[in-house]
Amino acid sequence: MATKYEPLELHLHGIPAATTELTLTFRRVEELIGRSLPRSAFEYREWWSNQKDTANRPQARAWTNAGFIVEAVRQTASSGWVRFRRGAA
Repeated sequence: MATKYEPLELHLHGIPAATTELTLTFRRVEELIGRSLPRSAFEYREWWSNQKDTANRPQARAWTNAGFIVEAVRQTASSGWVRFRRGAA
């Protein structure tokens, strides 16, 4: 079943293998998924956690399925961003 984060996963799958790090603004993530990120993405670092069990974490499943982990996050409404790095959680 597709989730609202599937477009993010597809985007990350399309990143060339030679690219080991990628930073996306929250605005860009919202453009990719076609809707606003939940409030918790701006307020709780845990929302961006790299987890092995992603059954109830569709956002984490999106980046881990694409072979990325979250390396850093800047959580602000106006200029937030997330940095992904290739690797295992």
